[in-house]
Amino acid sequence: MTQFSILLPTRNRPDSFRVALRSVLMQHDADFDIVAVQDGGDAAHEPAYQQAFAEAEQALGKRFQLHRLAHRARGHGHPFALNTAASLALGTYLGFLDDDDCWTDDRHLNRAAAAINAQAQPVDLYLANQEAWRDGTLVLPHIWLADLTSAAPALLLPDALGCIAVTLPDLLAASGFCHLNTTLIRRTLFDAIGGADEALRYEFDRDLYFRAIDQAGLMLHQTGFVARHNVPDAISATSASTAVRTREKRLWQIFILERLAGAARAPELRRHAATQARYTLARMAEEAEAAGDVVSAFRHARQALALRPAPGLLRRTLRLAGSALR
Repeated sequence: MTQFSILLPTRNRPDSFRVALRSVLMQHDADFDIVAVQDGGDAAHEPAYQQAFAEAEQALGKRFQLHRLAHRARGHGHPFALNTAASLALGTYLGFLDDDDCWTDDRHLNRAAAAINAQAQPVDLYLANQEAWRDGTLVLPHIWLADLTSAAPALLLPDALGCIAVTLPDLLAASGFCHLNTTLIRRTLFDAIGGADEALRYEFDRDLYFRAIDQAGLMLHQTGFVARHNVPDAISATSASTAVRTREKRLWQIFILERLAGAARAPELRRHAATQARYTLARMAEEAEAAGDVVSAFRHARQALALRPAPGLLRRTLRLAGSALR
């Protein structure tokens, strides 16, 4: 059986997809295949896609699979395309790469295989780091899991392969989460948690991450940087993370966090989700008040207060209540 199946969903971005694809094809001394899913898209992009697909077929032969979804105006969505790719995958582990990003370490899979194979028990998650770039400039400080070793000082030093065994509380101490680009998940765990939530158009990757670490056994954190994430243009409508209005994004966040707060197995994750939901609702109250929508501001502040009372939040809620009733 193949060790790694790399899933590459794509839609209307053949040029950047080709860069992403080549970064996987360049992996040295690793046992992998690739499953690409083309989520409909415009016919004008087909010639460029055909060239990219032909390159992959020439390099990998039968280890490259391509599945085309029927055309829809907005596509089927990244989670649906990802689950489709996963259903076709043959690997013991699933890896992921967005079609506008790329891997920067040509031994990423080789190093991951060595770390996984060295363990006495199966590894459920292998979590690495990536750099974020915006308009050609490196985003600092680093996000995702880059501050994990300082946030969880009790962690041991990385081993010879740069890995540390981590727990759920360790990961919750980080300011970010592990992006899908740098996540390798054991296929049995992906299936056990039901894959990606196809109802989510925004932040499905964060939701998948939290559900995975909630049920994972052994997890390894690779402290090195293996990928490049290109921060989407804030005015672009081609990315799900920028096409949704700020308020709608917040509502999706609340939905995900409240579901985790009620359904997560680990009490630490339930508490973490409730705290993050409170912060998000408080932020929504601030944004609504700044926009002059006092009624919505009061509603969000009241919801935040219900999750965890705090003197400052109570005063704000009472003040907003007075303004909303005028």
